[in-house]
This record gives sequence, structure tokens and C-alpha cells, in this order.
Amino acid sequence: MNTLLIVIGVFMIVLGLFILLFKVIEIIPGYEDSNLKNKKGMAIWVGTNYIIMGMLTVIDAIISINYHFNELTSIIIFTGIIIIFYLITSLGGKKYRKD
Repeated sequence: MNTLLIVIGVFMIVLGLFILLFKVIEIIPGYEDSNLKNKKGMAIWVGTNYIIMGMLTVIDAIISINYHFNELTSIIIFTGIIIIFYLITSLGGKKYRKD
């Protein structure tokens, strides 16, 4: 299971870099060019948050492997990371959307 978390974390890092470098907001559900005031700012915000989320997921898996945590503990931490960064990304991204 921890190997899967590492793969998910690396995927989130790659996705975040892709969004950050190429400003591809279209691959994120719910974000359209017509709803944005600042596409570049939104790409930086979302891409950075995806990278941090991916790094924390990989760190969670590595700590779980090294310290022999229960897999349930690792999954609970992963779920917390996803929920917290979903809220941060959604609420922080409001400043880049048209109201």
C-alpha cells in the first residue's frame, strides 16, 4: 500500500509541475478560462499546491515504511492531506475567479 502512495504522490508532483510550467488549467475539473480573472496566478496556485500535496504523500509513505506504521495510519494521514489541500486550493483559488 505504501508503494501505491508513493506512486500517487509522484503523480501529483508531476501533475503539479505540468500545471505550473505549462499553465494548463483545463485539466483541472471545474476551472474554465471564462471563469478566471488570472489564469497564470491560478496555475501557479494550483500547481504549487499539487506539488506540496504530492511531496507530503511521498513523505507519509516513506515514514510509514521506515517506522513500520500500520497501513491504516498511513491511509488516514493521506486522506487528511487530500482534504486539507482540497480546502486550501479551493478557498485560496477564489481570488483568481470571477465572481
